[in-house]
Amino acid sequence: MPNFINFTSTFLETNGEIHAYGHFVGTGDNAVDYYLFRLLPYSDNYLFTLNDPCYNSADNGINCKHYINYSSNIVYYSKLKNYSGKISSEIFATRLSDNYTTTIMSNSNNCESDCYLIEKWFLQNENIYVSLKEVNGGSGKFGFIDRSNFDIITNNEINYITGLDTYLQSNNVKNIQELSNTNSTSSVTPSAEIKHEVSDNISARVEFTKDMNYSDVEGNISVIDNSTNQSVWFMPVWNNKTLHMLFDTDNGTSYSVESNPLTSGKTYKVTLLGSAKDSDGNTLGSDVVKYITP
Repeated sequence: MPNFINFTSTFLETNGEIHAYGHFVGTGDNAVDYYLFRLLPYSDNYLFTLNDPCYNSADNGINCKHYINYSSNIVYYSKLKNYSGKISSEIFATRLSDNYTTTIMSNSNNCESDCYLIEKWFLQNENIYVSLKEVNGGSGKFGFIDRSNFDIITNNEINYITGLDTYLQSNNVKNIQELSNTNSTSSVTPSAEIKHEVSDNISARVEFTKDMNYSDVEGNISVIDNSTNQSVWFMPVWNNKTLHMLFDTDNGTSYSVESNPLTSGKTYKVTLLGSAKDSDGNTLGSDVVKYITP
């Protein structure tokens, strides 16, 4: 991977995966690249690369308001347009399997009216919420892209939320909180599945059917080198109902390297005890075991 100036954004998917995109700047305004990749389970391969310029704006200096999101083989992203010094945003979606691209939002009339720039973009559950500033000084807009119902051919538009005119006079919505489902599953017994990607010597994960007691699960899971019977340390990273385990075979004691991952070709045994509890106090009931060979 390039030496990113930073991870522009890291976001947690509802399926337990963690994605990120990095921002790399070369020389000049037109050498700006964004790389989307899967952070956990880790993959060396980029899912998507976006090259789009920054623009010198009289009002804002250099404007690099680019945003990317990914779900179910579709990348959602924004690009910038420069209409005689007016910097505005356009939103696109690309299907990675065939690179088919559609426009979700664009500006018309050379930005003489209804010209919008993204001020904030964030994911809440399966909705990408977008706060838009009207470049000409009018009221902003606030909308969302529903990833769960998105179809790149037939259902590919942004949905605008009405009734927010008072709040949008300031051209910015900072956050939104969706109401949670109140259906109780407190008496339901949880289950778990240990998963491992082929050739991945950095991590494995456990996917649960319920919200778990994090500390209790971490105290009831072990990773053993199958040939030496020695324990392997891991750093736990939780996302929703998924526990990612980042392995370090020196048990976190070496300061000379960042980590020592699993050895390729070796077999390791991952055991989750049946006594592990969910957030309601219910136990798994039976052990879950998986042998992994990176």
